[in-house]
Amino acid sequence: MEKSSALFNPDFSSDRANLKVMAMKNFFYGLLFPLSICWMTCNGQAEFGGQHLKLERTIELSGVSGRIDHLTLNAAKNMLYIAAYGNNSIEVIDLSSGKLKSSIKGLQHPQGISYIPGSHVIVVSNADHGLLTFYDEQTFKSKRKLDLGDDADNIRYLPERKTVFVGYGSGAIAIIDETSQKIRGKIQLEGHPESFQVDPTSGKIWVNVPDANLIEVLDGNHMKVLAKWKQQKYSSNFPMAYDHVGKQLFVVFRHPSRLVVLDSETGEEIAVLKCTGDADDIFYDSRSKRILVTSGAGYIDIFQEKDRSYKLITHLASAAGARTSLWDPNHNELFVAVPKRLGHPAELSVYKMIEPNTNH
Repeated sequence: MEKSSALFNPDFSSDRANLKVMAMKNFFYGLLFPLSICWMTCNGQAEFGGQHLKLERTIELSGVSGRIDHLTLNAAKNMLYIAAYGNNSIEVIDLSSGKLKSSIKGLQHPQGISYIPGSHVIVVSNADHGLLTFYDEQTFKSKRKLDLGDDADNIRYLPERKTVFVGYGSGAIAIIDETSQKIRGKIQLEGHPESFQVDPTSGKIWVNVPDANLIEVLDGNHMKVLAKWKQQKYSSNFPMAYDHVGKQLFVVFRHPSRLVVLDSETGEEIAVLKCTGDADDIFYDSRSKRILVTSGAGYIDIFQEKDRSYKLITHLASAAGARTSLWDPNHNELFVAVPKRLGHPAELSVYKMIEPNTNH
């Protein structure tokens, strides 16, 4: 995952800067943040569409500081696991009680995270030493470690294939067998992979490679690159979602802030829409045909699809730096990770999406 600027992550470089510099950064942040929000959001427009998304509750993440990365859900136990990158920990949230249950300490900047129900493990990638660690869901103790060498990042799990996919290093995807927990193979890329998606039927993989301004298309079965889609008009493509039925890719670029919808088979551009800035997570809900985007600019955008036409229907304030999130389609809930900043503790915001033609 790309390291965001100090403007949205004043805690990020604290281990490399002296206190005086940090104080100046925080002062600068306090002065310019209101302006930055205006610059980075969709045309600086006011909030709207609150009827589609409601904040249900917030859960305080006591003692958590620094940037927060990705999240994963243990649906059977109603537990949420959060990769607290800047805190070097995994935070375990009991959603039933709405409380922080436990923390796994001593990690090295955890980024990607995925819960594997069949194996009852939590898989976590670490940026600093590149280790991929499998934790027991009961004891939270390490069961196995795989050394990927450097900057282990986004994780995808396909239960249909009993396969774990991990992006890492200066450019590769590792393909790992769930049962043996061993690496089956690796596919080399043109740069560090950010978000990627895997088709459960064909095994085809689409990867955002912002360093090379590419979307690379891979054959996960034969471990090879099929195509490289050069992005000419936009750059910094980080989040990605996939509609496997409609064969659509949803990619958010940060420069400028755009949601680009592509035909996943041809790479042809279907639509381009302005969206909130510094986005890092995007989800496609197949039931409501909505696309949800969360961003460090402090907003949540929801787009409605109808017959391959798209419209922004919701633009709501969340919190500064709340870039990462998780969509639970079974309960229509969006979990948004809010980092600690400017005296406010870190927290988890839980939103309910109101489906079309549903009375609530």
